[in-house]
Amino acid sequence: MQIESHLVIVIRDPQILQRTSAGKMSERKEEQAKGKRQSIPLDVKIQVLDRLDKGERQVDIGADLHLPTSTIRGILKNKDKIRTSATTSIASSAKKITHSRSYALEEKEKRLSIWIDDELERNMPLSQAILMEKAKSIYAHVQSQDPDVMESFAASRGWFDRFKKRYNLYNLKITGEAASADTGASAAFPASGRGG
Repeated sequence: MQIESHLVIVIRDPQILQRTSAGKMSERKEEQAKGKRQSIPLDVKIQVLDRLDKGERQVDIGADLHLPTSTIRGILKNKDKIRTSATTSIASSAKKITHSRSYALEEKEKRLSIWIDDELERNMPLSQAILMEKAKSIYAHVQSQDPDVMESFAASRGWFDRFKKRYNLYNLKITGEAASADTGASAAFPASGRGG
């Protein structure tokens, strides 16, 4: 009777992978090693580009900022888009982009943010529908000024939610049908609807 023995080393450090004597990584550990994709703030990308412009090596920058060299190469590859995003972004929260978007989309959101601020100063009621229509009209205006813009824009709920996050509009008071509903009737409804 022959007994096979396998050497298994278990180390609690997540950086070191569990290996068998055959040298294969367990699937679970392999997934952990790859890690989750992280978004890199725009200011870090600008810092990387500035250091590359000064002549620092990609390996040194990656080691200092705890970024893989492939990420450094990706930042260098998208240098122009990143620099454009940095100059067109006005809100500090807008500095947290995960990928570079076109000038027209950036300009539309910047103008929409300014318009929202103006409307709020004038105490004008805003609804999601109004904001989405205004975003479409601003984008159409930006497109008309630049014939090279071929991208289409659909003001979807998903876009609106991401826009609110990018421009820190969590406390934006949005009015609508629910806000203008008959509060007296809605307060009386639970009492009359219980069925005694």
